[in-house]
Amino acid sequence: MLEEFTAENDFVILNSGEQTFVHSAYHSTSAIDLAVASPSIAAECSWAAHSDLCGSDHFPIFLTLSSNCNSNVNTSFNFIKTDWNRFGDLCKLSLDDSVADIEQFTSKLFDAARSSIPFHKGTKCKTRVPWFTQEYRQALRERKNAQSQRKYFKAPSFENFIN
Repeated sequence: MLEEFTAENDFVILNSGEQTFVHSAYHSTSAIDLAVASPSIAAECSWAAHSDLCGSDHFPIFLTLSSNCNSNVNTSFNFIKTDWNRFGDLCKLSLDDSVADIEQFTSKLFDAARSSIPFHKGTKCKTRVPWFTQEYRQALRERKNAQSQRKYFKAPSFENFIN
């Protein structure tokens, strides 16, 4: 059924065949998670399962779009250094009754933003998430050092699974 669905909708399955799920009762692994993409971007996508369960019964999956992030170009606005007066004036001048549709509105709004909001100066393209704190980073290190996951895969008992 899944094969028919992907064929009918012209999807490409990205999975590499790596195991993504650990069954707690049977202590077995399987590849039950699925990632699909359209043919136009499938060649630029990579799929990988993380080596650590991270406290779950599913290995986290990393999907990467290679052309999505150019390390030489930074496209995030630095709102802290924004000239809000200039931005407001530019919006008043360009966003008037002559704006006919949403595409024109968006274009003019971005023009005003590019003229009054500087970009961040970093060249490194990274995803920022609010929950990844120093405390979380330390807990992650400690969990990796515990090596309980490796112990479970070497000797898959219920006690090792809980640990």
